[in-house]
Amino acid sequence: MAKKQRPAAGKKGNVLSTDNIVNLAACVAVCVSVVVYIVTLILANVGAENEFATTIRIFRTIKDVCVCIALGIPTIYYTRGKKKWVRILIYVLLIIFLVLAILGNVLA
Repeated sequence: MAKKQRPAAGKKGNVLSTDNIVNLAACVAVCVSVVVYIVTLILANVGAENEFATTIRIFRTIKDVCVCIALGIPTIYYTRGKKKWVRILIYVLLIIFLVLAILGNVLA
């Protein structure tokens, strides 16, 4: 009698699925957040945070964009079955969040 073949554990068909993109964005956001917080604390105690302000802003922008992706994709999927005005409201709010995340870190 032939043995049943099972697929390898943990393998999925599409490497760039939505879940993987959201998970990657969330992971990058957490990692960059931790680095930014630690570096900011160290520089504040040394008194040199003004010298590295541009680098910190770049990392904060990357973090905020990743947070927007990690929150935005599930939100868009959630609103698929909702009314049209809810979808429009969510899209507008996500665009405002992304613009404010980028401009807030660049202009600050």
